[in-house]
Amino acid sequence: MTAPVQLTRRTFGLVAVAASLAGAPNAFAETSTPEQGEIEVSGRKVRLFTWRAANTRAAVVFSHGAGADPRSYRPLFEVWTAAGISVVAPVYVDSEINPDRDKYTLASAFVPRWRDVTASVAYARASFLGVKIGAAGHSYGSMFSLMMAGALPAMFGPPKAPVDAVVAFSSPGKIGLVRPDSYAHVAAPMLQITGDRDLVEGSVSDWRDHLFAFETSAPGDKYAWVGAGVDHGFGGAIRARPSPAQDAAFTEAAALSTLFLRAYLLGEGDAKAALLSRADTRLGQLTRR
Repeated sequence: MTAPVQLTRRTFGLVAVAASLAGAPNAFAETSTPEQGEIEVSGRKVRLFTWRAANTRAAVVFSHGAGADPRSYRPLFEVWTAAGISVVAPVYVDSEINPDRDKYTLASAFVPRWRDVTASVAYARASFLGVKIGAAGHSYGSMFSLMMAGALPAMFGPPKAPVDAVVAFSSPGKIGLVRPDSYAHVAAPMLQITGDRDLVEGSVSDWRDHLFAFETSAPGDKYAWVGAGVDHGFGGAIRARPSPAQDAAFTEAAALSTLFLRAYLLGEGDAKAALLSRADTRLGQLTRR
């Protein structure tokens, strides 16, 4: 086995921006207030938000970006719940709404995040019996979603709570702990979403790095969408002035992610056929492996 990678603050430079995919203020109606609950993980209380579909046909565990609030992604969850896909979103130790946030750096938050997402997937399986469970995340959060599908096995072994499909928005790509084979065992269906302006100062100077998991994972049922003019947070709708120019791209990305989840979590044949036949648009390009 190869030597473990040292987790340093520099390693996680990519996630310092922690922009959200809250998207366009007028793109979707605001979803209802989520249910709140707690699970205990390694002696800590982990807060959970659950956006419950009227008729749950599948569920997704969503991992927020570094320092973010899960509720900032509500417009995305609105689209998923409308399709019958409930969302469970843990509040990680680095979240801006976690009272213990100051006790953690991005590096020291890594293992607690991994434990919390593992427990959250187990919680979702117990809460939504008989349906498929997926994982999704943004930026830093997408790394933990990919780990639930088999990423980073040299460090953590196979996932203790494996998922049936993964959606990764602006995945970390080639950050320091990622090796050439880190995604080789990700066999679950995967959709990566990024943009040709998805850069992070001091960490990502080439947006193509975000496609590394797509390019190096086990082939079959892998998709990557690259939005034209799309940055790390679809215009930074949560922490900066939103960019209306990216509203339509966010709408397309949200719809595409829903189509993917319908295909691989709900087993809808027409949704999979639509993915396989979908043409590129002026807003983005879809690649398949």
